[in-house]
Amino acid sequence: MVVALVVLVLAVSPPPPPGVKPGAPLSIVAGGEDAELAEAELRLSAFRGLHLQVPKGADMVAWSQALAASLQPMSQALSDLTVRFGRLGASPRPEIAVQALVRVAEVMELFATELEGLPDVAGADPASQASLSGAMRQSAAGLRFTARIQYEQAVMRAEQGGVHNALVDFAHKRLSVLNAELPQKVISR
Repeated sequence: MVVALVVLVLAVSPPPPPGVKPGAPLSIVAGGEDAELAEAELRLSAFRGLHLQVPKGADMVAWSQALAASLQPMSQALSDLTVRFGRLGASPRPEIAVQALVRVAEVMELFATELEGLPDVAGADPASQASLSGAMRQSAAGLRFTARIQYEQAVMRAEQGGVHNALVDFAHKRLSVLNAELPQKVISR
């Protein structure tokens, strides 16, 4: 009886979508990637509303406190988005993978832009300000380097999967800009 039930279930179960192996996680087989992508896109919209908020004219203590307060939610959102889109970047569906890889790169660039836009510390001596500004630029460059890698992967995945859309064009444009701005390697201290 159990064998007959298994045979019956297998006979009426649809085959997995192209590119999905039998036994793949239910979220992939059941089209859960579309829901995951929609959720990640909603979170990306919320991330775009977050900003590092450091008041102009703040002394080092106030500057540091304001940065820490606004950095925590932004860092958590960055981590969440890179995990969510990172999972989708491994999708067997090239259009999903390309979109996810481009979105990871965008998130990295948004965060880098926030770091680069921080105001100077009021009353800081020139050496301290230069050191702080240099650290922010170096962090931003590291994020942009990671973005460049993600854009490269998106373009490569698009070529492999035959994906041609606005996100692929965007990735090509951003790669051109980042390749001109960044060294081939980002050297950390």
